[in-house]
Amino acid sequence: MNKNTVLFISDYPGGREQKIATGLKRSGWNIILLCSNKPLFSNFETFSRVIHYTSVSDILSLCVKISPRICHIFTYYNYSCACHLINHLKHIPVILDPYDIIFEMFTDDFLNNNKHHKNNIQLEKYCLEQADGICCRHLETQIYKRKSDIKLKSRVLIFDGCLPTDINLKNDIKNKRDIHIVYSGSVAIEKLRPELNGSEGFLWLAKKIIAADMHFHLYPAQLVFRNFEEDFSDYHDLEKSSGGKFHIHKPVSYDNLITEISKYDIAVLGPLYNVKSVTRTHYPLKYGMANKLFDYIEAGLPIISDPSYKISAYYTKKLKIDIPFDDLLYSEETKFLEQFLTAKKHVSNASEYFDVFKQASRLSDFYHKIIAEKKSAETSLAQVNIKEVQASKVTILNEPQYPKEFTRLVPEIFAVETILGCDLKCPECAVGGDFVTRKKGWMQFDQFKII
Repeated sequence: MNKNTVLFISDYPGGREQKIATGLKRSGWNIILLCSNKPLFSNFETFSRVIHYTSVSDILSLCVKISPRICHIFTYYNYSCACHLINHLKHIPVILDPYDIIFEMFTDDFLNNNKHHKNNIQLEKYCLEQADGICCRHLETQIYKRKSDIKLKSRVLIFDGCLPTDINLKNDIKNKRDIHIVYSGSVAIEKLRPELNGSEGFLWLAKKIIAADMHFHLYPAQLVFRNFEEDFSDYHDLEKSSGGKFHIHKPVSYDNLITEISKYDIAVLGPLYNVKSVTRTHYPLKYGMANKLFDYIEAGLPIISDPSYKISAYYTKKLKIDIPFDDLLYSEETKFLEQFLTAKKHVSNASEYFDVFKQASRLSDFYHKIIAEKKSAETSLAQVNIKEVQASKVTILNEPQYPKEFTRLVPEIFAVETILGCDLKCPECAVGGDFVTRKKGWMQFDQFKII
């Protein structure tokens, strides 16, 4: 095995994993991807192998066979697997790469209504303290350090990079009516989430843009619905009545996303909770960062950023690629077009600033630093007892290495669901959202007796 082999472990591999792997490969690393769900991309050239796993013991068995120099764990609000690996991989460095750091991110009201996020804060705290290194997407480690009394072992601040592209700087826009605005990402479908009162959907925004005589294109993320035509029926109705101003598109794979959205002029980042022309009531975040910032930059698009997404808004202003939503709607046309062209020119500088190969070089140096500090990294992994891990699936949270607060997370009652399936289509539910890849069906009584 290549002496510079890194194991990527991810529950939902997406653009971040693919971009970082592209940069690391140029830096001489051999990347193997372990995933529990199907990746959101189909181009696997940057990975030497892609392997599906179903349990922590699967990952540890592969570590014994592969002997990687380092493990890089990507967590999407699920810290259980990361906790297990940090606790059991004593002879190999573990880098934690959290999708978001939950601590201090959400409002108290949101956490009180979403207990799983509140409980995850304890798991997150353990992982952040015990991981050999932290590879954070944004400025969240700074917020964490400032707001908590935790001293992190070590960290690196690395951003989602942008792959080098030939950014289109042509300016054939003569008036606002020629402008095509695009949004790509998650959509909280209004009719499926009535409790939000439309505050996280995009119907209201589409109507505003149509009224301003501009075009709006919407690309929902791949995981937000089960039936495109049925779930987005309200959007399809608006498309039919918009006079060609609104367009709802079927999702595209991540491999084709940048090319697809680069056809447009301006991108929208987030649901725009806090703009002068709109009063928003539902907002769960104290601060926020939208994933698509780097995809939009890569596509050469100036960005309409919501001030409520404080980290995103900070970067769009710093890089001079922001266009205020109210200016888009209400500013004098000549002034706005000058503002648009200036922002467009700054996008190419932003792309160079976030060049994935520069960022990956920093990450490669960080890997080597962590490996050097963990002198036992080259020790044989034969000491990892796979059977012990398999036997500890239920009781692992009671082990002394975990903080005592974890005892509150160990269930006293187990509910057995005898059916895998549901007639409802709740998008936040793994079953309703159709994220579960296992075969649906009914449990037989003989199977229940085994449990």
